[in-house]
Amino acid sequence: MSRSWTHVLYPVVAGSLLLSACANNNHAQKDATAGAAIGGAGGYVLCKLTGGSDSHCAKFAVATAVVGGVIGWQHGKEKDLQEARAFTDSLNKKGIPAYTETAYARQTDASGQTATVNSVKRVGFPIRQTISAKDTDMVTAIREVGRRAAIASKTEPYQVVAVVPASNRTQVSQWIQEGINQAGSSGKAPAVLVVDAKTLKEAGIYYAPTNDKQFI
Repeated sequence: MSRSWTHVLYPVVAGSLLLSACANNNHAQKDATAGAAIGGAGGYVLCKLTGGSDSHCAKFAVATAVVGGVIGWQHGKEKDLQEARAFTDSLNKKGIPAYTETAYARQTDASGQTATVNSVKRVGFPIRQTISAKDTDMVTAIREVGRRAAIASKTEPYQVVAVVPASNRTQVSQWIQEGINQAGSSGKAPAVLVVDAKTLKEAGIYYAPTNDKQFI
């Protein structure tokens, strides 16, 4: 590897790792890493084209990697929100009154600058009746909650909370786990809490990040 490309790759990798550690979900992490890599490499090349020294351009690449990572993080969060809304819209069309709750998420980069973006806070739906295995739309939706939480948990701790009729507790736990298994074994599984509903009025299921402090 040439000396020049070594100077490019070191700051890009450093910036990518920095933003990956701060990213909030699957799209956000991937887009933040890509943005950091593109921003770092582009910043280094631009600096060299304007006559900058290797050391100066390496520092400039780190700064542009951070900026590119934040932009990627924001873009990824927007894609996550679009997908969550598409999921709940599909359930609404099937007669399941699903919702996507949003809040502004915040991230502070290495320079102390803060970026915010409207983000998914909670996705779920109420359960207004005892569920049977014949309720295929509802069972599929419960599995999908587990799968989506598992995908998100690969880069950030997520949880699934289900408040269900006592007679459904075992089945719902199983359906959630089946959805988690569909997401694959890589990464940490989401936390799952399934409890008995005192009344059907309070029954429901949702998935959400466990860290509420990221929201403002």
